Amino acid sequence: MNRTTISILTLSLLTIIFWIGFQIYKITTNKELPTATAEQIEPLNPNLDTDILEKIIESTKSVTPK
Repeated sequence: MNRTTISILTLSLLTIIFWIGFQIYKITTNKELPTATAEQIEPLNPNLDTDILEKIIESTKSVTPK
């Protein structure tokens, strides 16, 4: 191997090591959940609202061709 190849490989290895180190630091320091994630993990209401379902059924009846 010539000197240029060794230099490129060394710089590539250092870049990868720093990249992994910064990503680990970022993951370990960020403890707060984003608001979108916090909203998505809220429990769902298991009860169906029949009034809304009836409105959806009525609105789709007027749209569907016969």
